[in-house]
Amino acid sequence: MSGAIRMLSCSVLLLALSIAGAAGAAVGEDAGVPGFDALLESGRANLRGWRVEAAAQDAYKALESASSPGELFAAHVLVSRVEYSRGSYTKALRHAEEASSIGPPSLPGRGEGGFESYLQYVRKAAVTGAKFKQESSQHFILRYAHPKDRVLVAYALHALERSYEEIGRDLGVYPKERVIVEFYPTLKSFVYATGFTREEIRTIGVVGVCNFNRIMVLSPRLLPMGYPWIDTLAHEYTHYLVFVGSGNGVPVWLHEGIAKFEEKRWRENGPPAMDPLYETLLAKAIKDDDFVPIGKMHPSFGKLENAGEAQLAFAQVGSMVDFLVRRWGEGALAGLLSATDDKGDLDTAFRNVTSLSLSEFITAWRGDLKQLGLRERIPNAAGRELEFIEDGQAQAEGSGGGSPSSLRELTGDKARGYALLGDLLRARGRLKAAAYEYEKSSELNPASVVISNRLASTKNALGMYEEALAALAPIVELYPGYFDTYLNMGQAYFKRGELVKAKDAFEAALSINPFHPGVHRALISIYDTLGMENKAESQKRALSIVLGEENE
Repeated sequence: MSGAIRMLSCSVLLLALSIAGAAGAAVGEDAGVPGFDALLESGRANLRGWRVEAAAQDAYKALESASSPGELFAAHVLVSRVEYSRGSYTKALRHAEEASSIGPPSLPGRGEGGFESYLQYVRKAAVTGAKFKQESSQHFILRYAHPKDRVLVAYALHALERSYEEIGRDLGVYPKERVIVEFYPTLKSFVYATGFTREEIRTIGVVGVCNFNRIMVLSPRLLPMGYPWIDTLAHEYTHYLVFVGSGNGVPVWLHEGIAKFEEKRWRENGPPAMDPLYETLLAKAIKDDDFVPIGKMHPSFGKLENAGEAQLAFAQVGSMVDFLVRRWGEGALAGLLSATDDKGDLDTAFRNVTSLSLSEFITAWRGDLKQLGLRERIPNAAGRELEFIEDGQAQAEGSGGGSPSSLRELTGDKARGYALLGDLLRARGRLKAAAYEYEKSSELNPASVVISNRLASTKNALGMYEEALAALAPIVELYPGYFDTYLNMGQAYFKRGELVKAKDAFEAALSINPFHPGVHRALISIYDTLGMENKAESQKRALSIVLGEENE
């Protein structure tokens, strides 16, 4: 999409654990032991509503009272599911394997696609789970497996605690138990944990999932320039609150709309400004009368056909929630959650909050959308597949404008030719000539984030810092999640002696890619000069982690 990668964060209901629940139901249905069936059903109901500690009490009582092989099997499955939701992978696997050892192979619920699928799932998830280390704050438990991912901890916990206050206030939901957040160290481990395929993750751009009473996020270390991972954490935490606050009664499209609306609340006050990409997609959808049907968004945005369709779906539902809050006030979201029951009677909930049925609300939203004067701000906006770094490979130090493959997004062979010639000249140290070629390419693609950053990086290398900033000015707002923009801005401001502006730019860069050593080095120097000793020390520790020099 013209050089910018927009990641998707999804709340997806996977089949593995629900299948295990069905397996337990099959063997416990005619148990005949007083109280066993009631405990089993209560435990499952509590687990479906993420009332995990209440489910744990039911599950362990059921295990104590079980006497027949069928009851023991069902109880161990329920205990395994509870411990998995607690994040206790070893216990979950132990009880799943205990269930597997009980009874003959013909035991109901043990066939293909049932319990055996769940057992294999837990075995795979436990491989990464056994490697997790964790650190905690007042309301969150954060886990990571790769030693360099420890650099994420301080930033993540700060943003999550901010989210606890700000998003909690908006939705009227404050979890009583600490929320588990896990950073997955490899694409393979993220596939196992979430149930998405590699192709879905790559094509649709799924980097975060809220499910099984936890938040699961792909480490930004695995993408060449990172991604806006802190916003993803806030997005997924919003899913967690919506789930808890509505008793699992909110459909996927509204789940995603609320999460998209709230994902920047940890750092911004008030309703969010519309993302330029989403404005472009909505303007085009209005012009072509081509929206993604709400019914197609079920059961998950991660199952939509391609990145472009998924991005339009996000734009639609985010603007719906924005319309709801603008028209009916800041209490509308909390009111909608509290009015939605676990049967998903959304029509009644909308009537209670807006006096409109759901279909009437959607019609009103479409009318409002047409009055906003939306523009197609990004030329040739389209979805783009994610690129991943294989485990063991290092991120690039920053090319100043993306990878060579990003040039395919330029419009026209002539523009690509100028850019490729600029790359060749720059590689040979002929910076002025390279800048000249980049400028010619930029004239043909003035909104290209790729060429703007190549030009800015070259201008920085020539000591032409004001011209570097001028090259970046048109694209900063259009592509808010592009790492190299903030890297180049920070370097230009730093060289000009504008340390506060440099600090802001480098801090923005860290919220996208905290694994770039040069950003940490620059911030150490800036914090020292500005007298911010504590922050300078924090950056020194972060740099040691990124360089692999810190022992835990």
